[in-house]
This record gives sequence, C-alpha cells and structure tokens, in this order.
Amino acid sequence: MRNAMIIDPKDNVAVAIEAIQSGDTVTYLSGNEEKTLTARQDITIYHKLAVC
Repeated sequence: MRNAMIIDPKDNVAVAIEAIQSGDTVTYLSGNEEKTLTARQDITIYHKLAVC
C-alpha cells in the first residue's frame, strides 16, 4: 500500500499521505515504478520527505 506520493515528477521529495513511524517502509510511485525506502524518523501526515 502506498503511503506517500510525489506531486511533481521533477521533485526529489514525496508527501506523506498518512502518518509514518520511524522504521516503517515508505512506498510511493515514481513514474510507473513503485519504490520503497525506510523512514529514518517519524513523518507527520502531509509533510515532505526526501526520496534521494
């Protein structure tokens, strides 16, 4: 299940679409590819996070 999304494909940030806890897997769509990363800290809903 995706819990983040990239608004502008030119950006290197995603927006959390639900609260994410430190250590959780962050899943987002980049182009047509689903990508994942591990959150290093808690991320409040609607806050941005770096994807690279």
